[in-house]
Amino acid sequence: MTETKRFFTIDASSTKKTGGRYNSATPMSAATKAARRIFREADSHVNSIRFIIRETTRSTNSSNKRHYYTAKRTHSTRTFVKAGKTFKVEFDVEVKMTDETHVKDLLHTLGA
Repeated sequence: MTETKRFFTIDASSTKKTGGRYNSATPMSAATKAARRIFREADSHVNSIRFIIRETTRSTNSSNKRHYYTAKRTHSTRTFVKAGKTFKVEFDVEVKMTDETHVKDLLHTLGA
């Protein structure tokens, strides 16, 4: 079965980062990509974030539903080998789905 292309964007985050276009089969995988981007662009001392993503797929089947997440960043000791070179993974990112009550202040910025 072919994966359906779905697109998501960041509606609000605790670091004020918004926008972007994340292509993923599921909201959780889009949230993981979004969290990595938010952490990469945030100050180095930021280790936890809250954010809202919204589906933006241009389709009659798209729900444009909002999804609420929290994410934590921790230092990693993992390495991996690619094309014969060893790379160190600097951070691991753990993303968890949450509900509206944990992102109320972010919803306020959206006027919801």
